[in-house]
Amino acid sequence: MNKKIIVIVIFILLTSAFYLFSRKSNNDLEFIKAERGDIIKEIFESGTLKKGEEIILGFKIGGKVEKIYVESGDYVEQDDLLAQVANEDLTLQLKIREKELSIAELTVEKLKSGARKEEIAIYESEVKSAEANLLGAEEALRSAKESLSFQIEDAYSKADDAVRNKVDQFFEYPRSANKNFKVAFTVNNTYYYFSLKGEVNREINRERREIEEKLNEWEKISEDDPLFFAQKAENYLKEISSFLDKIAFEVNAFSSNVPAVQTILNGYRTDLSTARSSVNTALNSLISARTSFKAAESSYNLAQQALLSAEKKLISIKAGSREEDITLQEERVEQIKIEIERINKQIKDTEIRAPFRGRVVDFEKKEGEIAQTGETFVSLLSGDFYEIEIYLYEGEISFIEVGNLVGIELVPFPLEEFKGEIFSINPAGRLIDGVVHYKITVFSDEIPEKAMFGMTADVTIKVIQQEDVLLIPEIAIEKRDGRSFVRVLKEKLIQEKEIETGLRGEDRRIEVISGLKEGERVLIK
Repeated sequence: MNKKIIVIVIFILLTSAFYLFSRKSNNDLEFIKAERGDIIKEIFESGTLKKGEEIILGFKIGGKVEKIYVESGDYVEQDDLLAQVANEDLTLQLKIREKELSIAELTVEKLKSGARKEEIAIYESEVKSAEANLLGAEEALRSAKESLSFQIEDAYSKADDAVRNKVDQFFEYPRSANKNFKVAFTVNNTYYYFSLKGEVNREINRERREIEEKLNEWEKISEDDPLFFAQKAENYLKEISSFLDKIAFEVNAFSSNVPAVQTILNGYRTDLSTARSSVNTALNSLISARTSFKAAESSYNLAQQALLSAEKKLISIKAGSREEDITLQEERVEQIKIEIERINKQIKDTEIRAPFRGRVVDFEKKEGEIAQTGETFVSLLSGDFYEIEIYLYEGEISFIEVGNLVGIELVPFPLEEFKGEIFSINPAGRLIDGVVHYKITVFSDEIPEKAMFGMTADVTIKVIQQEDVLLIPEIAIEKRDGRSFVRVLKEKLIQEKEIETGLRGEDRRIEVISGLKEGERVLIK
């Protein structure tokens, strides 16, 4: 039998089979209509009930600690202010913006009602006020520049002393190009020396030569651009600080069983500790001065803009209001409101407030010290809140965020559901049974006092809800090559359709985005 006949026979057999299959009685096949409805995706997980967890808090914006409002051991309520870093620059910006907003809103009213002589006088007064503000901002900028220049000079002095006095006592020929690290001295007519060998010694000698070049460059940099100069000085200080750490590491490793020798070594260690502390203090002071200068520069620019804005408004009010002028001024009002909202958020970021009712454990910094962004500043012990830790696998973590509300069920309280919320999501993954999971902390203040620690808590998180979508059972869908198909009954024949699917609900129904219409009957059995 040739190939052509074989193909024809197969085609006839397949067509007959499809026809017989499609002509089966509805009693032999089970169909269900595609219907619209709501679909909810929930995440279920179990954890263990805890209470009194210690939480660490830090500043979102670093700076000098201006005020600590509570003491270790104090009890605090939710949203109580615990500490604050300096925010004078932001407060000044806020006052300027609030004044601008008041003026802008008044301008809108005046533009709408038309200008009078007394109104023109008001805008002339605003111009004078803006001119005075600009003079004040200019003086503040000059003062900030002088302070920055002083800190740069002071930083150089401390860096020079740390390297050329404190460190160079450990080098042979420190002022020559052939510097060599070696700690040597005589005690009771006995010569003692400590040195490094190999690559470590060569590395330290090389870095000392480079530090000398940095110090020489530092002396020659122009102060015309203070921010650039300050940044260069910060970079130099960081390199010198790293160099001092390396020297201290090596010297601290030297020891002797001769008391007099050990006393000298201890003195060297003290010198290095002093040098490192001095350089780090200079670095923090320089960073603070540079931040203040940038803030003063920003305030000066804002004052310039405010004066320009006041002058334009005066010109506009004298010329009479146009519809486009009113619209433009109204937009200006909205822009200033957005800026005020941004500044208020920044001011809030300079504060640490209690996220819950609890007790202060301890502070890592004191008033007047520098707090870095994100570092631990205060520890807080949760009070009346119960805590539950659960682990979600990586496929679920993208659906949740801090603040999501959850339902909590406890075995001893089978008919009750308690509310809670997600307090934190640990970004560090953890392998559980070969799958990456992430720790989620849930807080709740609804759980009764008679609940006991260690009880199993079932947590339900509703992450997505879609309303009035087209739904079919998951078992009606056939997957092939990454595509989805269903079989549809149409005029007593079964046809295959490709569909696009969406959300999968906990009831094992699937959202159909396209390819199927409401009321169509799909084969499920």
